[in-house]
Amino acid sequence: LDDLSGKVITTADLFRFDPGVYAQQGSVPNDARLSVRGGGATRRFGSRGVTLLIDGIPANTVDGSFYTRAYDPLSINYVEVMRGANGLPWGGSQVGGAVNFVIENGQNATGTKYLTEAGSFDTQRYHLSHGIVGDDNDAYISASYADSDGYRDNQEWETQFLNANYGFKWGNDRNTRLYFLYSDSDAGLTGSLTKSDALSNPTKSNNFGEEDRDLATLRVAQKTAFNWQATDVELYTYYQELDFDHLTTTGIAFGTARNLIDYETQEYGIGLRTNTHFANSGLARTLRTSVTYNTGVNEVRGTSQVFLGFPPSSLANDYDDESDNIQIYAEYEHELIDKLSFIAGFGWQQGNRKRTINAGNLNTTKSAFDTEYEGRTPRLGILYEVAPGLSLYANISRAFEVPALSEADDSLQAQQADTVEFGTRFEQKNYKGEVTYYHSKVEDDFIDNETTPGSYTPTNLDTIRQGIESAISVDVLETESVGLVFDAAYQWNDFSFDGGSNDGKQLPGIAEHVLTARALVTDLAKQWSLALTVEHLSSIEINNSNSLEPTDSFTIYHLSAEYAFSKRFSLYGNVHNVTDENYINTVTINPFGSSATPAAYSPGDGRAVYIGIKGHFD
Repeated sequence: LDDLSGKVITTADLFRFDPGVYAQQGSVPNDARLSVRGGGATRRFGSRGVTLLIDGIPANTVDGSFYTRAYDPLSINYVEVMRGANGLPWGGSQVGGAVNFVIENGQNATGTKYLTEAGSFDTQRYHLSHGIVGDDNDAYISASYADSDGYRDNQEWETQFLNANYGFKWGNDRNTRLYFLYSDSDAGLTGSLTKSDALSNPTKSNNFGEEDRDLATLRVAQKTAFNWQATDVELYTYYQELDFDHLTTTGIAFGTARNLIDYETQEYGIGLRTNTHFANSGLARTLRTSVTYNTGVNEVRGTSQVFLGFPPSSLANDYDDESDNIQIYAEYEHELIDKLSFIAGFGWQQGNRKRTINAGNLNTTKSAFDTEYEGRTPRLGILYEVAPGLSLYANISRAFEVPALSEADDSLQAQQADTVEFGTRFEQKNYKGEVTYYHSKVEDDFIDNETTPGSYTPTNLDTIRQGIESAISVDVLETESVGLVFDAAYQWNDFSFDGGSNDGKQLPGIAEHVLTARALVTDLAKQWSLALTVEHLSSIEINNSNSLEPTDSFTIYHLSAEYAFSKRFSLYGNVHNVTDENYINTVTINPFGSSATPAAYSPGDGRAVYIGIKGHFD
């Protein structure tokens, strides 16, 4: 996955030009706030609201949460984003839909690739991969390592990735691919700042002491695909483990408190997808089905220690969380007349969330629960190809999202959203793009609601999410030796409360307007390239009532260049935030405490320079 607009270290870098994905680096640089159509937008910590897949195999934890830094950007071949109803055949029942990371294999990444990079904040990154292909099989393996001191104090991070897959054919139109993934990601927590400090002293850390958030992931999976008469079939199974350790320290009277949260998760999943193609009187018909079942246990442990000259320790958490889900979906696409198709789909979903408090847990404030959720996901759509390279589409659909464990803990109901969307896609000789408008009425949205000043409890509240997703790419100029391409992506995110004391107020955490544009000059002989990228974000609200000061809008610029000395070796470099702008791109949503000037603002990185070499040997 090549990105000439700048560094590609975090998930936020991957989605810079995707018109439907909101992704911004937070105080943990190798993680990101990732949202599609506001899915999971108001969650204080962690991510949910989108189904992540790796080569079509679910990659969320079973309760729907996900960690973007568990996956190596350098092992990804390309990314598919199925927004809204388009994600239903992939198991994406949430309002945001599904995002599929298609990773490299021996067929599309043959030979040896390497990358070495160094830059600001003592950042270094290394990547090595090798792919081979035979008549009936192929194999791929890659390893990556990166570390950095970070732009801010106590913002150091380190990541290690090992990816491997092996594919083999066992008959005509029959193949199986085996997958292995291991990641280990450690990150210091620098904490949010007051708005004044974030803009005038952005490298400052607001932590009392050393705090970190570490995540290790082990994942094995297989996907078998075959054709049976007119039906393409995919059958997958997977197993994954996550080990999450979160250390915090706080100052208290006469000492320091150290709190450790320790999650260990084991999960299993199985799924089946089919696509049946048939025709009648020359008009196409397609039936798509999917069935997914997954289950897992999250063992939650933790300690709390107070240092007063001696270190008494107490067990703060000792309980087991269990989740399981089953999703069934079928969708029929019928070509009514030439170039005009009708789509009808229906899905059913059931989820269970259960917590068991273990014996000897003397200090937890958690309560046991055992809750079942059930919902349906219908869809009606129409697709019309007006002319070659120009299509119109419209959808009416319902999304359904079972609460993650953190929301089930507070007895929240499942969330459902009714969405209307319509738009166009176009592609001609010198330009291509898309424009989509959507409107979602969300019932029982998962919201941290202010119960008393500065105190928030997860609550079901109704919201309205509407927006525009648009992108365009234009070949502005092409001579015999040089080409100029202009790319732009724009999002309008209008998310507000529907009823209640905050009726009409904007949901916190996401900028209403996001614009990214790039001018890319390339040598048509593919020897060199030069790009200027502009990013603009409007202000971000930080609490539900919009009573606290929002962030300021900002515009930053990036430069990047690459020069190929040969087909096997190239040198590249980029400058992030060329003008060294002080800006705030993420916030702590609904900060605790009643202060009028809360520490809730996370500065983006200052000017940074990266230089690297990469190569490819057959």
